[in-house]
Amino acid sequence: MKNLLLLSFAAALLLSGCSSPEIPDVQETEKQDSRTLVVKVAMPDENGTKSNTRLVMSETEEGSISVRWKEGDKINLCFVSSDGGTIRTVNDVAATNISTDGKRADFSMAIPADISGTFSLYGVYGASFSAVNSKTVLFPSPAASTSITLDDLEQVSVMRFAAENITETTSPQVSFSHLGSIFSVWIYNDSAVPVSVGQITLSSADKGYNWLRNSSGQATFDVAANSFTNAYAGTELVYLPPTGTTIAAGGSLKLYRWVVPGNEIDPLDTSKLMDIKDINGSLFTEAIYARAMQAGKYYRLKMVYDGSRFRYIKIPTDSGLTGYWPFDGNAEDVVGTNDGTVYGNVTLTADRKGNNNSAYQFNGNSGDYIKCVSPGITGTGARTFSFWAKADALSASEQTILSYGGSTEAYGGRFEVSLAIGEMICDISWSNLGKKSNAITSTIWNFYTIVFTGGANLTLTTGVRYYVNGSLITEVGRKTRDDVINTLSNNPIFFGSLFGTGRYFKGAIDDVRMYNRALNGSEVKGLYYMDRQF
Repeated sequence: MKNLLLLSFAAALLLSGCSSPEIPDVQETEKQDSRTLVVKVAMPDENGTKSNTRLVMSETEEGSISVRWKEGDKINLCFVSSDGGTIRTVNDVAATNISTDGKRADFSMAIPADISGTFSLYGVYGASFSAVNSKTVLFPSPAASTSITLDDLEQVSVMRFAAENITETTSPQVSFSHLGSIFSVWIYNDSAVPVSVGQITLSSADKGYNWLRNSSGQATFDVAANSFTNAYAGTELVYLPPTGTTIAAGGSLKLYRWVVPGNEIDPLDTSKLMDIKDINGSLFTEAIYARAMQAGKYYRLKMVYDGSRFRYIKIPTDSGLTGYWPFDGNAEDVVGTNDGTVYGNVTLTADRKGNNNSAYQFNGNSGDYIKCVSPGITGTGARTFSFWAKADALSASEQTILSYGGSTEAYGGRFEVSLAIGEMICDISWSNLGKKSNAITSTIWNFYTIVFTGGANLTLTTGVRYYVNGSLITEVGRKTRDDVINTLSNNPIFFGSLFGTGRYFKGAIDDVRMYNRALNGSEVKGLYYMDRQF
């Protein structure tokens, strides 16, 4: 499958929840005082879990948005009689009884005089009705084309709820659903000097399809039918940072927009491309794959300025990802079954971003390692290993990050990745090859990737690529023999040691990934930037 529009289309709104797995649309309770209706409102049910409610937005490292009610939040309501002939709207109903965690709130209002018997109630947040006593909602402008923070989006992230076939004796419990998404552009300056950023345009105009609705800020929506009456579909999304915006060397800029998903896009349709244009005050165009968005999700497009031009960051898909050890509180493999067991003085520590209990610290003494259940990719199969590591004290001797496969006597039969001062080393038993980089020093977090292209009769010289912080390194360091790589299955994966017998690593390791394919250079670079905190 082709890589899609974002490097990390992952992510959505934070879905943590309410105590009950399901909240019914209507729940009978004791009759309220004289035609006063109390609506208890929670947030959308996605992926089987209740999300927090509105409306303070915050971004988590996982790319989720947490939303909670806050004082002053208001919603607009539409009452529709059972025969559809009477429609009454009530605006600016304030949130009350907000729970301590902000996940729930009540909205109390008098039922309009000419609404009686059985009726339906619809609520909307972030948009207004086009006229008094109309069930047509006018969507807001796509919001803050100069938007820099999530705060700018709070009042325009439109949501809807429905409580149908109720009476004045019911007290509805409802959940909002999202009608739009958050789309952000992140730019990292990987150059040594500040860079200015002008207008950024994402466009599908040349490709002939509309990837957005409400592109002009004039879309109308029938809150009862839950469908657009006029979607105002469009092709372009524009970001306008304030004039004079610059990104410092090593710094980043995040721009946010609220959008409404447009035409459905088959993710396998490689003709559905988009252009990124108009960055840095002059025309810049780079084609990227598009994809269908979903309402209620949060999407990022990550880019990097490399000193000469802006490039979007191509994150590898999960295709071929057969092992992932994030070391977030344990040594489990979160995509496979190759879990690790901790031995000796190996303890949880802070990761490169300062998150506690999110990496493992190895003490470097005999018996300090993590041992998994199974080996990695064996034989002559292609593979990629990536990891973050911060060594406490590198020396000329190898300190093993990971190892598995045949015994140390088997020619070409083991697969080991280790570090020494100024070198990253791959060792396959009786053959090793180091590649040199000034970045490989003690006390520094670095991102390391080793790629074996796979195939018969390949050696460390002919079949292995070395990367540090996303960049290919080619200067040869130590080298012993050049045997053919043919990894055996005698030993499972060990982290921090050569089979638990020596070459103990002293330092921290985090986010180890194993693919059963050879990532290309763009994918390696994408992984590096994906894992950076920016």
